[in-house]
Amino acid sequence: MGSAADGPLRTGASVEGTPDAAPGASQQSPAVAPATGAADASVQAAGSDGPSDLESKRISPIPEAEVIELFGALDKTVRARRLYQDNNPVYQNFRRTLHDIAAHVFSLGASVTVNVEENGLRWYGHLIETGSGRDNLAFLFFKDGVRQLTFLDGFQDEVDRFLSVVHRARAADQQGDDDMVTLLWEEEFTCFQYSYVDALAEGLDVPQAPPPVVAADDETLRIDPATIQQELATGGPVEEQSPMVQAGMPPVASSITREDFQETLYFLEPDEMQVLQREVEREWTRDTKRDVLNALFDRLEDQVPEWQEEILRILRQMLPAFLSRGDLRSATYLITELRAVTAAGGLNEAVQREADRLFGEVSEPAVVGQLLRSIEEASIQPDPGELGAFLAHLGPRALPLLLHAVETTTTPALQARLQAAVETLARDHQPEVVRLLAATEESVAAGAARLAGRIGIGDAVPGIVALVERGSAPARRTAVDALIRIRNAAALDALQNTIDDEDREVRLAALRGLGSLRYAPARQRLEKALDGKLVRDADLTEKMAFFEAFGAVATADNIDMLDRMLNGKKLFSRTTPELRACAALALGKINAPAARTALEQAASDPQPIVRNAVLKALRREQGGAS
Repeated sequence: MGSAADGPLRTGASVEGTPDAAPGASQQSPAVAPATGAADASVQAAGSDGPSDLESKRISPIPEAEVIELFGALDKTVRARRLYQDNNPVYQNFRRTLHDIAAHVFSLGASVTVNVEENGLRWYGHLIETGSGRDNLAFLFFKDGVRQLTFLDGFQDEVDRFLSVVHRARAADQQGDDDMVTLLWEEEFTCFQYSYVDALAEGLDVPQAPPPVVAADDETLRIDPATIQQELATGGPVEEQSPMVQAGMPPVASSITREDFQETLYFLEPDEMQVLQREVEREWTRDTKRDVLNALFDRLEDQVPEWQEEILRILRQMLPAFLSRGDLRSATYLITELRAVTAAGGLNEAVQREADRLFGEVSEPAVVGQLLRSIEEASIQPDPGELGAFLAHLGPRALPLLLHAVETTTTPALQARLQAAVETLARDHQPEVVRLLAATEESVAAGAARLAGRIGIGDAVPGIVALVERGSAPARRTAVDALIRIRNAAALDALQNTIDDEDREVRLAALRGLGSLRYAPARQRLEKALDGKLVRDADLTEKMAFFEAFGAVATADNIDMLDRMLNGKKLFSRTTPELRACAALALGKINAPAARTALEQAASDPQPIVRNAVLKALRREQGGAS
């Protein structure tokens, strides 16, 4: 959406006339929109020179120091919101302080109403400064026409939304987007009210009062001073009494009570009152944006070309507005309904092209990138389900950017939100995932490999193998995990070629994968590796991984070799204790009597590491036999 000045929003929100003002308050503006139920302080409209004498002499129900402290805390919190993220402890401390001060102030009085001036807030004749220059909080409201603010008890629970509006209004001021009145109107506060003047009407001539009535003798009619005194004493003009009251009869209103109507024909029953209350609550909580969208789509289906073109232009303006505010629920609903209309074939060729352009713009890297940056910077915090539903509507053009974000983001919450959404999108575009395995940007290729493994895309194996050959160590580790997940013959055959990779983590991942999958064709390669330099020079963890992988695929024919390593002697020296312990672990994975015999022979070995490994292997062998 544009600003309030772009459409009828301001006209629909404003009310002709000025809000109720205290005696002496200026009412020069002809177009002031009063907040419903505003407190008793007056609006100092545009063109007013300052507070009246009567207003400055009124007695405040709340001590002046308490109010100054409240707005001082509000100004500090607004400044902190500009410097820190929402989850920053410094900002959270400011916000808690503001909440506590507001709760204390409202415990002294039901509301606080201030007039907005260019350089501060006017409260009972006192000017409360809230900054200087363009950083002045009052000026931020004043420049958009807001002339009065009313804070009611309960505002402390809406302070987060209020701070968000002020933050967005300051950003919108720099970008030329929505003004303060529009942002406040959208939030629909319950404990914060405001009055404003229409900038277009400000400065118009105010109609003057009619000239006084002149008597026939050319003298001005005079009002009896007793009448004036009586009106001042009663607080208003004297109402004319009926002849019956003047005759001493009681007024009719005093003789009527609520009970007189309870048995009448049109009095509501309790269940009818409950129904009426539910309807009022449902109307109060109704999603007006959804209703507006439904109305637009209803007219879009009328198949009037002029209407369809105008509605498509409106939708193209609404969609980026929803995304910038983090309202992914409305954005998703807009795309879903528009796809349904286009699928039904109710649009002419020109309008259909406009709809296709809208779908394409949503998947543009610039749009998706801005959305991801806003989420990562915590500018918006969409619901994970709503984010996933929206991303599911993006086309394959958005996959590279989404994969890059999943692989590179340092925000765990964002990564978790994106993974499920990207997986849903990839299931519908598997050829695109295979193509992205050859991407020059390694984060995209690694993300595509991870995604292919999670989905189980068998056609992706050649691309994953190519990534193993050319990628960095983290990318190769991701590729190995993907091969393990795919687990077809081509994937496992490629997996056994990675057990001698130059990176230790890659080797460990491959060995554990082969062991868990019990891939028998890898037996010969593993057996050869046990006598190689790589295993001899490896640390204990990697040695164990090699032997356990071998034990998972070994047969009875391999027991003699492991027995010699555990119990036998070399020509000049015995095998190291670490290798003997690893051989015991491998024997424990072979379910055969000969393997148990070899283990029992070393059960009392003097080396603790060997003895512990043998006992562990025997327990495992017993568990496997049972």
